[in-house]
Amino acid sequence: MQQAVMKLLWGTALLGCSALAGAQEGGTATQYGKIGGMNAGNAQACGATAAQVARLREQHKASIRQIFGSEPGFDKDYDAAAAASEQKIVQAWKKGQYRPAPEVCNELKRQVGA
Repeated sequence: MQQAVMKLLWGTALLGCSALAGAQEGGTATQYGKIGGMNAGNAQACGATAAQVARLREQHKASIRQIFGSEPGFDKDYDAAAAASEQKIVQAWKKGQYRPAPEVCNELKRQVGA
């Protein structure tokens, strides 16, 4: 269980490093928006309430905004990427094509205070 959570955290960290490398070209808000959308989609698939998912979205966006908020078009780029990523996960989950690992659900539930 702990190993799966570590894989999730390392994957997010690696994606973060690639975002930092691409920051000069722009698109950092988009890359982090995709992560935020994945988290929100997974939270829904794990049974989080709408209020919990909304809180998770805002927590993630606020954290990223502190680092990259001065990027031109940050809010628009982040929101668009997050919505698209979240929608993909939710649609796959509703079709029975995807189910988050229990460790992922446990971590997301911890983050939303469930």
